[in-house]
Amino acid sequence: MKELHRNSCFQHTFFFRETIKEPPSRPKEPPTEPAWKREVREAKEKRQAMDEKGPGPAVTSKSDAVEKRKSWKSDEVDSRPPLVQRVEPFATGTPGEVDKLRKEVSELRELLSKMEKKHGDMIKKLREEFLREIESLTSDLDEERKKNAAEHAAHKVELDRLKRRQSRFSETQ
Repeated sequence: MKELHRNSCFQHTFFFRETIKEPPSRPKEPPTEPAWKREVREAKEKRQAMDEKGPGPAVTSKSDAVEKRKSWKSDEVDSRPPLVQRVEPFATGTPGEVDKLRKEVSELRELLSKMEKKHGDMIKKLREEFLREIESLTSDLDEERKKNAAEHAAHKVELDRLKRRQSRFSETQ
């Protein structure tokens, strides 16, 4: 039985193989040359053509770069770019100038320390003021909560009383 099944599958595929037709083939074209071969061939042909022509005309005019280089070598033209930047020597000041500058620096340092102290004091004052304001606001909030809680309790008692009265009224009718 298994053989029969195998044969039927084989016959089935064989049948389809015979019935499938291949599409008509195109006429064969000559194989194309790969790109790398074509590039090598073209480069070789260019080189041979250049060799056959001979060397190009000799350069007779001087370029700007050559002229500049020659002008740098001559002593007549001082257009040569400086190789090292010039540095001026340190300025020597008079003793009076140095003392004056030292005094000015010390005054600026004192002014800076005074400003730091002043700003430090202002920061402390502002911090204390903010703390007091925060404490007063929290105490006001606590009082408001207590007041609202008491009112809420009173409203709840009144609501319960009204509910009882309504239930009694609805029972009597």
